[in-house]
Amino acid sequence: VSSKEEKVSSKEEKVSSNFQYYQKILKEAGVTSIFIANIEKVYNVYQNEVFRQSDIMKLLDCSKSKATNIMNTMKKGNIVERVSGLGRYRFIKCGLE
Repeated sequence: VSSKEEKVSSKEEKVSSNFQYYQKILKEAGVTSIFIANIEKVYNVYQNEVFRQSDIMKLLDCSKSKATNIMNTMKKGNIVERVSGLGRYRFIKCGLE
């Protein structure tokens, strides 16, 4: 049982490390800390899933324009990529996984 718990904590550290990689990219792109915090929330939910702008709106309980700004910021930072289907994106694998 204890080894299983260690695996869980290791995975949490890995997730944190992965977002730190994205955070560095976003900071270099001049993204504000508020946007980075919102993007981290999106990452924590959709790191391994495809998502849309509407998913961001629901998750953050925000307006369409704010969700659009967040999506555009992620695209500008090159941390998301378009997948098949209209307006569908996923986080680009950062190589730490």
